[in-house]
Amino acid sequence: MKIEIIKDGKIIHTSKNLRGILDYARVSAVKAVRVSRDTGTSHYSQNRITPGGNPYNGILEVEYFDGAVSGSFFASFTVLCGWVKARRCFRNAGINIQL
Repeated sequence: MKIEIIKDGKIIHTSKNLRGILDYARVSAVKAVRVSRDTGTSHYSQNRITPGGNPYNGILEVEYFDGAVSGSFFASFTVLCGWVKARRCFRNAGINIQL
């Protein structure tokens, strides 16, 4: 898994795990969190070969107040929802879970 923080179209931070998302939340507060099932159309989807994606997989997209964005693919939508709920840095953000 590779996490990229993108701001103004440029990669400003990379990480090899989800810690990168949490670390950047200390630099700029999280504005919005979007959680959705994988439809195969997202930039973060790993199922682009399978038409329609896999509804058991999840996609995380995070937007920060400074305009940066990041995201990730999760093999389990349920695990993704639990991970988001357990993060204090997301509590004041607008969380949008699309079932």
